[in-house]
Amino acid sequence: MSKNHFNIFQNQRSAVENPFRHLVCYEEVCSKINFKGISQIWGDTPAWYFWSHNISGAYMLYFSQYIESGDYLYLNYTLYYYPKNSSKYFGKLLPEELVFINDRAKFDAATSTPNFDFLEESLYLFQLGEIGIMVDSSMDILMLLKSENNRYGDSVVSDIFFDMINSVYSFYQKRAAVNILKLIYEDSESDVVVYKVDGFETFKKIFNIPESSLQIVDDTNCIHKWHELAHYQTENGAALSCCLHH
Repeated sequence: MSKNHFNIFQNQRSAVENPFRHLVCYEEVCSKINFKGISQIWGDTPAWYFWSHNISGAYMLYFSQYIESGDYLYLNYTLYYYPKNSSKYFGKLLPEELVFINDRAKFDAATSTPNFDFLEESLYLFQLGEIGIMVDSSMDILMLLKSENNRYGDSVVSDIFFDMINSVYSFYQKRAAVNILKLIYEDSESDVVVYKVDGFETFKKIFNIPESSLQIVDDTNCIHKWHELAHYQTENGAALSCCLHH
């Protein structure tokens, strides 16, 4: 494949940043999806913190790897979650996570995020799962994937983030998902939201996914909500009040 198709350094950032930069211009949409804020983490590896009114604490996406295939690019990010000490999930943290999160030199309780100098030290902690994003050479978002480690006994924490990012992408692209699938493959289970079928077909070829591993998920609530956001008419002159930074 020609290296002209993708600027990997730029694309691994813009796949996340472009939709959210668009979102924060529209206060009413931020409110509609309970989005609280996003903050870029300055470093060599693309990463961001996210906050939602639907859950206490903070999320982080941290870029991990990519795969190019023709006019398609699959980007993979590790998903983290840092619960507040008032959260029911705080008590389910591992002993080493509790040590880290209670160390005020290493962790900022106000924002529920690691202090910058100690972020790298904590990368093996607080992992929730992975988020995959398939884009084409025009940076159209073709599909999203979420896998998780089920560390909290249910999928609520990761579902909140996945619903948020699909809501943002639906609004940004003015295109709703065409399908929601459950992928059960090689002892792992993932949720897949398809926006364009051609991108998903490429994903299946890249990872040798058999049709027998896929199940259609009948989630009419999510489909309806994302469809509504894809066709949402915003007011002119929106204000930047739903935060670029928390």
